[in-house]
Amino acid sequence: MNRIFSEQIFDPSFDLEGPHLVAASAGTGKTYNIQNIYARLVAEKGFRVAQIQVMTFTEKATKELRDRVRKVLADLSRLFAGDVDGFKPEELERLEKLRVCALATIGGESPEVVARARIDLALMEFDQAAISTIHGFCRRALVRFAFETDSAFKAEFADTKAQDLARRVHDWWRCNRQSIPDAVKDDVSVGMLQTYVSGLSGKTDWAVDAGPEDDAETFALARAKEIVDAYEADRPSRSTQTYDDLLRSLRSALLDLEKGPALAACLRNEFKAALVDEFQDTDPVQYDIFRLVFLDPAVRPAPSIFFVGDPKQAIYSFRGGDIYTYKKAVTDPAVKASSYRLDQNFRSTPRLIDAVNALFMDERKANNSFVRTFGDDSIDYPGPLRSSEREPLMLPDGTPDPSPFRIVLAKKGEDRLRAVVDTVLAVLEEQGKNGITPKDIALLLPGIKISKNGNRKNAEDVGKKYRDELLAVGVPAVLQRAGNVFASSLAGELRQVLMAMAQVGGRGQVRAALLTGFFAFDEERLEDESTLADMVGFFGELNQIWLKRGFNAALAALEANEKCDFRRKLAGRPDGERMLADLMQIVDLADAAVKELGPAPETLVDWLTERINQSGDEDQVEEYSRQLESENDALKIMTIHVSKGLEFPIVIVPMTAGKTVSKPYFYHDADMGLHVAVDDESGAMAAAEHDAERMRLLYVALTRATKRTVLVTSEPAADSPLGRLFANARRNGAGEDAQGSPIMWTGYTPPETPLPPYARVTLGLKAEDLLQAKSPREYPSLPTKGSYSSLSPGEHGNRDDEFDFDASAHDAANEGANGVMALPGGTKTGTCWHKILELLPFDADDAAILAETRRTMSVYGLAPSGDEAFTKDV
Repeated sequence: MNRIFSEQIFDPSFDLEGPHLVAASAGTGKTYNIQNIYARLVAEKGFRVAQIQVMTFTEKATKELRDRVRKVLADLSRLFAGDVDGFKPEELERLEKLRVCALATIGGESPEVVARARIDLALMEFDQAAISTIHGFCRRALVRFAFETDSAFKAEFADTKAQDLARRVHDWWRCNRQSIPDAVKDDVSVGMLQTYVSGLSGKTDWAVDAGPEDDAETFALARAKEIVDAYEADRPSRSTQTYDDLLRSLRSALLDLEKGPALAACLRNEFKAALVDEFQDTDPVQYDIFRLVFLDPAVRPAPSIFFVGDPKQAIYSFRGGDIYTYKKAVTDPAVKASSYRLDQNFRSTPRLIDAVNALFMDERKANNSFVRTFGDDSIDYPGPLRSSEREPLMLPDGTPDPSPFRIVLAKKGEDRLRAVVDTVLAVLEEQGKNGITPKDIALLLPGIKISKNGNRKNAEDVGKKYRDELLAVGVPAVLQRAGNVFASSLAGELRQVLMAMAQVGGRGQVRAALLTGFFAFDEERLEDESTLADMVGFFGELNQIWLKRGFNAALAALEANEKCDFRRKLAGRPDGERMLADLMQIVDLADAAVKELGPAPETLVDWLTERINQSGDEDQVEEYSRQLESENDALKIMTIHVSKGLEFPIVIVPMTAGKTVSKPYFYHDADMGLHVAVDDESGAMAAAEHDAERMRLLYVALTRATKRTVLVTSEPAADSPLGRLFANARRNGAGEDAQGSPIMWTGYTPPETPLPPYARVTLGLKAEDLLQAKSPREYPSLPTKGSYSSLSPGEHGNRDDEFDFDASAHDAANEGANGVMALPGGTKTGTCWHKILELLPFDADDAAILAETRRTMSVYGLAPSGDEAFTKDV
């Protein structure tokens, strides 16, 4: 696999038919090359956009791919029309190469006319482009070919798998707990059973290894298999579909001996080509679908299918992603014969790439064999990875940073936390004059926790410690979760309050609601029966208001109660603004749900419960993404899994030794079959696979930075993934004492005098600013809820630029203008004026108006210099 795909794709003789595998290392332009494939399929093959199925694994990635594919087609259309103004040299070079390929392949008398017509048609029809998640592809296939797949025409989608399985576990336990054999009865619990069911349901196509019958863990595993098997057997009879149902139903239909071949032929006729992004995260069910439709060796001409991914970044085994599926594809003769790689990194500076090469380069033995860093002969490091010319980070003395990769060795526990905080302060002090601020720094954490009910949770406890320590020294920092607003802590508390307002459960639910963060009660105060009785009566009144006047009126009455003090309580918390923003966004979404589903309180409670239960899904609705503009200016704290696909100027990675695997153990045999067992030998094999994935996790974390990476850890065990990386670095000339090394090794000792705090300028509204504006006021009647923009400057797109204005609006008409007419147009300016008008009382005099205008414009970064500019035509 030595052929470089970025060169082959611009070769007119490159055969677009048949299967192709592209191994793309981090930062090597994977999406860029998917664009090029798509453009050639349109221009040269004449495929319509509805005939090219592009698949990736999240809705966010789907949107990005759609936007970028459309852009390259639009740019090509301009090129064929002779309009080359405004293109950067490297982009114009790319477009010219695609044009040459099209003209050479089409041939004939008018190849340029044909190519341009095909591209323009693709742009006209782009709304029909088949760019989606794999689940979206399966859903459309099941609906489009409902007869062939025996699918319901209008099956309701509801991803309730985790809840259904949890219910089955408790049902089994309630019915069978008394009949558990005496030999294991004392050691089997419902929690153990739930853990095993969650483990089995998170994988696909597993086989259970037998164990001793008198062993409690073997007994629990066997019962878990029965529960999961029964759940799968009931799949055809369910009236709803989950994400798993979409995949398994389509695979089952394709494997059907009678209907499967005809269905595959129908799908091949529908889709002339397929591009699979992030292929390393494919599970066995997904790969079977690709194989059965697009890899049938008897079909000629062979359909075009491109598998694009990086096996070094396969880190999603906990949700079914299987590196062994990738390995199966590599061994397919047709795929192996057409394999390529991308090996030039366009993300990071050359010296940073030198450091990554030193850490991950495979060790060559005397007999010319390799010891693979990633522990697998099918996953090599195609080093040294080439770099592109990126501007390095400059040191205070004006010289380029010679060692942009830093390894800080600290003792375990609190020293590591302090080392991270001191590292952040040192970077901001050193690079402040170069424009580096907290928003340019990301803190990546390795932890993922799996709760007993199988839901995925980020390691927020550790993240909150880092956030609070950074806030204490003046560095704005936020937890960057996967993004679903319903995963916020207040969502569950709001649900409890709504249950009490809906009179679901009576007195007990009211008491539970009063103990949430919405109220200033504690256990001791609620021991007073008269106090509790008063609040029970109050919630009864809220229920009547909800039934008679609606959800908004009930919420307003709730907030007007003097005991409901959540705004003041949140305002004093470090993450108060974040939590207030989450709450207001959930309320907006709940209001929309009421309009759609009806006014019944129980219906809204069910809706919110479902949203919370599904908040861990990657394929979330865009409007559920968390929104708060001021967080753009803060340091981001996230898990390595969330950071995948992102990049940041500075990345800090505090890495611990890692946790051992827990039962049940999953491992693969020599034929790449997946097994599950509970014995120690299986545990050892599972641990080896876990270490291999942890090495891949390290690769993802250490390739996110563009300018500097800081790894904060303790000296690792020699046989650990981190220990093997350290050994690689020392062997490859980048050890502690190496001259000219791109890696700087330092030990950490807490300083006797703490570093000075970061002197920051607050660019966003804080919770304290919001408190006065959002305090309850006197209303002649109960108010409706406020708009989200009354809480915070709205999130109008995920923009990182400082002012977020529309450059096109600041044209010649603004030149020489005074006052408001001199300001740039766009959402930032509009939101600023919205806030000024909201905060000013109607009876404000000129001095008050001027003061409020000055303050708010400063907050939004729109203030001109000097007081004279404020008083002129304002």
